[in-house]
Amino acid sequence: MEKTIKYSLEISTPATVGEQEDLIRQLQTLPRDEIEFIAITLGAGGSIELATPVLSFIQLLLECINVPIVPHVTGSHQTQAQVQELLRKLSGMGIQTVLAVRGDGEPNAFGHGDDLIRFIEKTGEFEVLGAAYPEGHPEDDNLQQTIQTVERKRLAGGKALMTQVVMDNHRLYQFQQALKTAQVSMPLIIGVMPYVQRERVIKMIQLTQVTPSPVVQGLLTQTDVNAFKSEGLALTIKQIVDLRKHGYSHIHLFCQNDIAVVSELFQGL
Repeated sequence: MEKTIKYSLEISTPATVGEQEDLIRQLQTLPRDEIEFIAITLGAGGSIELATPVLSFIQLLLECINVPIVPHVTGSHQTQAQVQELLRKLSGMGIQTVLAVRGDGEPNAFGHGDDLIRFIEKTGEFEVLGAAYPEGHPEDDNLQQTIQTVERKRLAGGKALMTQVVMDNHRLYQFQQALKTAQVSMPLIIGVMPYVQRERVIKMIQLTQVTPSPVVQGLLTQTDVNAFKSEGLALTIKQIVDLRKHGYSHIHLFCQNDIAVVSELFQGL
């Protein structure tokens, strides 16, 4: 039997109050029972100074939308004391879950993602999610190192791992099989990016270095804007249906604040 899928969304803070209010109005139109949580980045580095406008937006979201908010917490550009202060603020707002990502910037108070997960877990105030890289972390020499990292994150107290954007389900299934072979068990939340704008997809590939499937590569040859969106939505739905058939029950949509596209996806699924 296919599992019922829950969805979560990845958003960022709009620049103006008007844009923030518009995004909230759009989010309020989505079916509440299908949205597990909304994740939000705290800006580059995630420091208090950079995060302050985002914290204000998070407070607005909490007041207007009956959906859990999951902020990203990174260690880059910060000391442990600064991360602790950020966690204190999030706890005071009633945040119960965070996504711990080490980050690439220096200085970094944490050598690895599991160090950050362990640090947050020790506060006893949050459920902690981590990040996963089905094609292998860029800093790892091989996939076995990536699998060992998954186990370290589990031992550190991570409750589930969110994958980077998956553009080839078969590579994800190979990763899942490698985890099974290594007897490493960790719930995975699968990152999916709706293929609705060619430039966005290309930028995501360049940013994450993920490998697009042959079908996605074929889609990228489509230069007509309307045709790309139509074909891309159909491909996104097909990808999610395939994930559901393979037993995955939580899809994280990297929607880039395009809530209209999320609505179209829900209507097609």
